[in-house]
Amino acid sequence: MKIDRQILTKQDHKDHFVPQVYLRRFIDPNINKLHVYDRKEDRWFKAPTKRICFEPGWDKLDAEGNNTYLVEYLKALEPCLKQFLEGFKHGPISPKDRYYFSTWLAIIFALSPKRNEYDFLSLQMLRQNVDPKSTDLKFNLKQRNLAQAKHIANMIYAYDWRLTYNFSDIPFITCDFPAHYLCLNDTIPPMYQPFGIVLDPGTFLRIIPKPVTQPEVYQPGFNDYTKIQPGEISRGQISKHWKHAQRLVSRINEQSIYNAERFVISSYKDDGLVQFVKNRRNRTTVFQPRVENTPNGPVVHTTLQNNFKNVPLMLDKKTLIKTDMSF
Repeated sequence: MKIDRQILTKQDHKDHFVPQVYLRRFIDPNINKLHVYDRKEDRWFKAPTKRICFEPGWDKLDAEGNNTYLVEYLKALEPCLKQFLEGFKHGPISPKDRYYFSTWLAIIFALSPKRNEYDFLSLQMLRQNVDPKSTDLKFNLKQRNLAQAKHIANMIYAYDWRLTYNFSDIPFITCDFPAHYLCLNDTIPPMYQPFGIVLDPGTFLRIIPKPVTQPEVYQPGFNDYTKIQPGEISRGQISKHWKHAQRLVSRINEQSIYNAERFVISSYKDDGLVQFVKNRRNRTTVFQPRVENTPNGPVVHTTLQNNFKNVPLMLDKKTLIKTDMSF
């Protein structure tokens, strides 16, 4: 296979490294065999993390005008989304199921970059997954465009909307576009309730637009909220942590990728999976174990593996942890 080197620019590699590596590790049955381009040859081999490159052809479209990679991964993810959306309607969901659902949702964000005009993910699409009479994801993706999104209230785009969960134990996963971060929040502040859109009776996902009609809360020109409710994350904080994660990922070697993944699947909140302490002297991030105060005394969570078993998208220091898509 002849490789078009024109599209493998430094900027492209930087922008697309994170989501592509995540996706390849997540759904590839040969989890330890990574697709790597070397010396203009297309071949599979067991390579270290630092040898991973982004696949050329990411901007190719099929005969129906759909992004080929997008369609490929959506086919693999659609049954999982259907299963979870059905499950959310029937009582409580286990933390493991919540984690997996947030993982798949974040992966779709990573597959919806602005450069491919897939920068909007419609909640209507997710709702239609559980409706047998509705069209499929592929048709919805083809019909969407930027003009329609401006007039549809249930579109996700973080510069105009804020995404919140009412689960406190769902970690967020980064993608190649910082606006797609998943903000964790237990409750919806009262001032946002008039803007809220509830997807299911379980109220597991709500989309809230920026309160531009309330200048005392949001002031245009400031890249932050002037009044932050307890548990909220400002866009300024998101930008700061995104830049930090981006710097980690830019050092393409096994240790930095390991640190970056430990970073992006952690929670901003103090009661998250892992607490972060930034060492200002040598500018490194120290991953401290989380201490949970329980009625029986403090419990120390030493690693993420102790909190979640078979965590997807998680790297061990030497080998990849296999991901089981069925449970």
